[in-house]
Amino acid sequence: MQEKTRKSEGSTPALFIHYDNSLDDVPGGVQLCSKEYLRTLREAGFSLKFLKVENDRRMSNRVKRKIKPEPYNYNFNQEKAIADIKSSLTDSVKYIFLNQYVLRPLAKTIKENLGYGIKTVLLSHGLASVDYLHEIRATSYLSKNKVSNTEANYLGRQLLEETSHSSYIDHVFCLAPFEVEIEKWLGAKRATHIPRTINEPPLNWQPIKGRVGYVGRLDHPPNKEGLLLVLNELKKIKGNIIELRIVGSPAEEGQQLSEDYEFVNYLGELSDEELREDASTWSTCINPVFCYAMGCSTKLAVAVGWEIPIITTTMGIRGYIWNEGDVPIADEAESFANLVIEYSDPANSTPIKKEIQKTRNSSPNIVDVANIIKNSLS
Repeated sequence: MQEKTRKSEGSTPALFIHYDNSLDDVPGGVQLCSKEYLRTLREAGFSLKFLKVENDRRMSNRVKRKIKPEPYNYNFNQEKAIADIKSSLTDSVKYIFLNQYVLRPLAKTIKENLGYGIKTVLLSHGLASVDYLHEIRATSYLSKNKVSNTEANYLGRQLLEETSHSSYIDHVFCLAPFEVEIEKWLGAKRATHIPRTINEPPLNWQPIKGRVGYVGRLDHPPNKEGLLLVLNELKKIKGNIIELRIVGSPAEEGQQLSEDYEFVNYLGELSDEELREDASTWSTCINPVFCYAMGCSTKLAVAVGWEIPIITTTMGIRGYIWNEGDVPIADEAESFANLVIEYSDPANSTPIKKEIQKTRNSSPNIVDVANIIKNSLS
C-alpha cells in the first residue's frame, strides 16, 4: 500500500496547537509523531494555522512544579494560551487540534471561552498516566524499592485529571488501540486509532557477522528495563560472541552499560547520517519492549523503513498494522536473547530482511490514514 503522498490543498481551516519543542527538527519520538500528524491532517484536507504554547518558565510555576507537582498543572500559562487562540481564530475555523497530552487542560478553557461550536480534537502521543504507571513500576523493579505512597497518589490524581478533561474533548486520535480503550474508560466521547506509517528510506544493508544494534533513550524506565532484561539473558548465554552497538542518550547511562557488559559498544548520540551508516552494518537490530508504555514505539517504524532485520515483542508492535510480513517476536527475555544470537549471523537474518520488506510495503500509507481521520471526523 506504500505510495507517494498526493498533494492536498487543504480546504478546511483549522488551528494546530503544539507544545514547546514538539515540532523542532530533532529525531525524537515526539517530533516524529507530531510531524506525521501534520502530514496526515494536510492530506486529510485541513489547512492548518500554527500556534505554539510554550513551557511556563516563570519562577513561581517552576517552584510549584518542583515542590508540589500537580498532574497537568503549571506546564503553561492558560490565560496567555486562550488569548493567543482567540487572536488566531477566524470565523471559518471549526476545528482546533491539540498536539500531545500536555495540552489536554486547554480543551476545557476553549469550551468555556469559545463555546461548543468549535470541535476540539486531541492528537494523543499517549496518556501521561499510562507512562507514569510503567515508570514507577519499572523504577521500582530496577531499584528493588517499593512504589511510594506519593507516587501512587500522583498516579491517582493523574487519572482523575484525565477523566475531567474527557468531557471537553470532542475526539481523541491515539497511536495504539489499547489507548483507545483507556480513553473510552476515562470518558472520551469518541476515540480512534491512527496506525503508523513507514517513512524512513531503506538502507544499503551490508551486515557484519555478530554485529547487533539498538537505538533509544537509555534513561526512560520502560526502555531501560527491557534492555537490561535482554542484556542479562545475553550475559548468561555468553553474549560476548556478539557486539551490541548502542546509540542513545544520556551518555552516562550508555557508558555504564559498556562497563557492565563486555559485549556492549556504546556509540553515543549519532547524527541521522552517522546512524544510517552504522545501522547498515547491523545483522539485526533489537526493540525489547516488555510493557504497554504510552503511544507506540517509533523505533520500529525506523527499522522497518530501513528494511533491516529487527527483533521485537508484541508490546513493541503496538500501534502498527500490516498485511504481509513476519516480524520476529519474542515476549520473554530469554527467548528474545536467543533470537539475538541466532540473527546476529547474516546467514540467518537475511530471510528476515525479506519479511521486513513485505511489512513495509503492506503498511498503511498517509492517504490511508488521512481517510481514517476524515471518516472519523465526518
